[in-house]
Amino acid sequence: MKTARQWLAEYSATHQHPVNKKIHTFCVPAIAFSVLGLAWHLQIPGFWWANAASAIALFSLIFYARLGTGPMAMMTATLATMFGVILALEWETELPMVPIYLGIFIVAWIGQFVGHHIEGKAPSFFEDLKFLLIGPLWVFYQRLFQRD
Repeated sequence: MKTARQWLAEYSATHQHPVNKKIHTFCVPAIAFSVLGLAWHLQIPGFWWANAASAIALFSLIFYARLGTGPMAMMTATLATMFGVILALEWETELPMVPIYLGIFIVAWIGQFVGHHIEGKAPSFFEDLKFLLIGPLWVFYQRLFQRD
């Protein structure tokens, strides 16, 4: 398995344009959030306490743990925050959340493809689906350590 640095370097190679980077700053977390929000509504049969969002988070955290304690800690905090917002929205509002999550998902993906059109390079996940998990890590790494 590649190291976190290798994954991030590969991802960075297709994310150099400043506009594409800015778009990713907003759209990647929005996509992750909307996927978890939609998956929240998919109950796992036989487990009253589990849904597809918890399964996605578990498998994602296993992947991040294999990359090291830094990626694992960063993404644990990120997922916990997203779950907190989802719980607040689901339990404390009367809004129809599935259409809202779906709208966020669609708009954010349009943004992603616009960013890659500007970049002139295909999204990394076309090469390897694991880049869908690297994207959120890369965004937070960029914001915390790169500051461009």
